[in-house]
Amino acid sequence: GSFELVQWLLDHGARTEMPDLLGITPLSYAVRQGEREITLRLFQHRANATTVDHAGRNPLHALLESRIPDKEVEALYFMKNIFLPGNGDVNARTNHGWTALHYAVFYNLFEIVKFL
Repeated sequence: GSFELVQWLLDHGARTEMPDLLGITPLSYAVRQGEREITLRLFQHRANATTVDHAGRNPLHALLESRIPDKEVEALYFMKNIFLPGNGDVNARTNHGWTALHYAVFYNLFEIVKFL
């Protein structure tokens, strides 16, 4: 599956920080899709939790605006285990001035609001 492919790419020197044309990194894609194992593997290979895309969104912003099931559970796990240990800033703003708290309120993610 996807995890095995990502592991193979990492084992063969793939760069975890290589963004696509929109500036989106593999870590942002993984969290946006709810791929916890891939997210952890990328972080273990030094993926930067603070990298932003063309709109100034970091991986936490990407996760909070995603449509994955159990978004609150995944977001809490990501913040506690990857984003904050990776020097992520929950108060970082997108190009439009939004923080993680703005996304949490907008999407009615009450557990995230309490955590932040």
